[in-house]
Amino acid sequence: MNYHVSNTNNPIDFPKSKNSRIQELMPKPWTFPYPDRELYTKEQLEKFAELIVKECIKEMGRYEFIDVAMREVKEHFGVEE
Repeated sequence: MNYHVSNTNNPIDFPKSKNSRIQELMPKPWTFPYPDRELYTKEQLEKFAELIVKECIKEMGRYEFIDVAMREVKEHFGVEE
């Protein structure tokens, strides 16, 4: 089933997630001047992507011998701690 945060078919609509952590990281949309749909700024989308990458890195840190992979992911996405 395809869930959308807004009622548009806009490609930047975020699918609703059953994962509560994804919901916590998702940016808060602004609706002005279109109160019938949610809009996201470029900065909000970039921050959301950065938070997802950081969350993945954090989870990878729970495993032994994963330092190289964590460093590679950080460098690939240009994310700093």
